[in-house]
Amino acid sequence: MTRKIDTVVVGIAMVRREDPVLEPAIRLAASLGAHLHVVHVFELPDPLLSAYGQAGYLGEDFGRDHGDALRTDLEKMVAAHEPASPVTCHAVLGSPAELLCRTAGKLDADLILVGSTREGKLARKILGTTADRVIRHAHLPVLVMRRGGVVEPRRVLLTTDLTESNAGPYELGYDLAHALNPGSTLELRCLLAIWYGLTLPPPLKGDLARQMAERELERFLEARGERGHGVEQSVRIGTPAEEIVREAREWECDLLVLGTHSRHGLGRLFFGSVAAASARDAFCDVLVVPPTKVPAETHASSNDLPLEEAAS
Repeated sequence: MTRKIDTVVVGIAMVRREDPVLEPAIRLAASLGAHLHVVHVFELPDPLLSAYGQAGYLGEDFGRDHGDALRTDLEKMVAAHEPASPVTCHAVLGSPAELLCRTAGKLDADLILVGSTREGKLARKILGTTADRVIRHAHLPVLVMRRGGVVEPRRVLLTTDLTESNAGPYELGYDLAHALNPGSTLELRCLLAIWYGLTLPPPLKGDLARQMAERELERFLEARGERGHGVEQSVRIGTPAEEIVREAREWECDLLVLGTHSRHGLGRLFFGSVAAASARDAFCDVLVVPPTKVPAETHASSNDLPLEEAAS
């Protein structure tokens, strides 16, 4: 199933002064012809009242006046940009990551935008940020905007683990890049980062392991039909998250596309951590896509982006 990206949700952390994610989010929605929903999740000035309000003890109307005032400020801020596509503003009380995912679900959104300014080794050790939590819990694609949002990407790094579910992230990343930069020559590279332990027999190490990986990556791209032609191949051996970030930095890509494949339990924590760590350390924008199943030889229009239902 394919469908156009026509509903985008962006999380805004600041209202009293402009959030750096707002302007690129408005431009991106206009590029896609999408309806943008700007969501500001707030807490009340009194932490005790805020805690009781979030727990539901003070009724559904608690904090409404404060939220209305924030939404009015947000609407004025958005109007100053003269957006070319529809924009709806929301101000809600609660936990940012939880409310962003919940709002996106209610709106049947196609894409969530979040901002992230954390970089470096220390940031990788800091868990619990809004972007990190949204990546781990959202059941739809999440675009992490790192450098003010690259609306017209030139270099796009598509990653794969060669599984069937990872074809979906490849297809979405391919189409999103073309939709955001129509008519321009894109540089596309597909990266396979593999890891093997020291306990494996010597014949599988070194050049042989790389040659096997290169052949499998070539088959993966051939299965993509026209979408695999002209895409440069790259294979790295090492810790996946580190190799993905290293490739993105050395190639100086504008958009990094990552897929997650396990959605529950320890598997989700392990495989999701690769995407989360890569998103935190990468200097570029990062598109994180949950599991999808896309048949080989997909030939959708660049304006119709494949967004299959995430595996539950």
